[in-house]
Amino acid sequence: MRIIVLCLSPGRGGLELYALREIEYLRSCGIDCTAVVAANGMLEEKLTEAGVAPLVLHSGINSFPLFRAKKLAEIIQQEKADILHFHWSKDLNLAALAKALAARPLKLVYSRHMGITRSKRDIFHAWFYRRLDKFLVTTKVMLQQAKKNLPVAQERIELLYLGVEAPQHKAARCRHFFADAGFARRKLNIALFGRIEEGKGQHLMLDALAMLLQEGREISVTIIGHVMDEAYFNRLKNKAREYGLQNHLRFEGFVREPLEVMGCFDLIVLTTYCETFGLVLVEAMRAGVAVVGTDAGGVPEIIEHGKSGMLVEPGNAGALAKVVGQLYEDEALLKKLAAQGKQKADSLFSETTHFARLKQIFRTLLNG
Repeated sequence: MRIIVLCLSPGRGGLELYALREIEYLRSCGIDCTAVVAANGMLEEKLTEAGVAPLVLHSGINSFPLFRAKKLAEIIQQEKADILHFHWSKDLNLAALAKALAARPLKLVYSRHMGITRSKRDIFHAWFYRRLDKFLVTTKVMLQQAKKNLPVAQERIELLYLGVEAPQHKAARCRHFFADAGFARRKLNIALFGRIEEGKGQHLMLDALAMLLQEGREISVTIIGHVMDEAYFNRLKNKAREYGLQNHLRFEGFVREPLEVMGCFDLIVLTTYCETFGLVLVEAMRAGVAVVGTDAGGVPEIIEHGKSGMLVEPGNAGALAKVVGQLYEDEALLKKLAAQGKQKADSLFSETTHFARLKQIFRTLLNG
């Protein structure tokens, strides 16, 4: 079984880290796995550091990637690939064209990490989607969306929950987050992990923090993630200055191994308006940290309110402040949510279980 993992996304978030872990896992199993990535991106950098030589596809000059599709088809032939697995929605056209141009049979697998909010049953989209041999979704909500909106045979659509590795907390790294003289550890220390862009809703945490500080709560908030929207990031910094949050709020950049630092915090909050899955919540739960997430998208499949975490209305800073305030006052509840959340995540969202199922899906495709 020879597999190509394709991910040309330039980002530094959960999607790219998933592709990296998949490549590492498949190679650790002795499977012949070739990574095809974007030039000068995180994946090229991290794979090279790990001693893996990825193949690089440079950006095309237009949105119809015929030249790159021919190049990818050559790679498929060169690597004698049986399966091409991709994750980024913008790689769909490229992958489907490459399959059509390839000189050898190829199974095409698409793992979708984002919601499917509109119909794609028109003739243009149908040509590309019908080249898929397997369409993998990460939540039951997405499963329903895919069956409703996509021109893919229903038997080719399958639910596969994402999994995360077992936590490897490094306590020494915690000192970094609270090293500044003006930013001390408080009674409740909160972190947000994710790309810094408006859809992730970090501004809601700033609004909630301002409310909580007015009530006399001793809270710190650390926002960790790659800046995708500079204008939004500047608005966040301006809002922080207006609220006077400097001693209670810290911005960090991208963290390569979030599971190593999640245990530094008492609570992980996800403020996204509609998160497709919420991988960061699963990571926090496996790390034994209590979580709060928005009651939308795939998050309610992860969090059972009041048992494995807390849910809040999307876009409602007041509701967020109320829930955080409740956990601030009730340490026993905070610890119960952390313990029960870990139990659930260890059972349903293990990386070992996830990749074992993915490998079986690949084998079934080839043997079917």
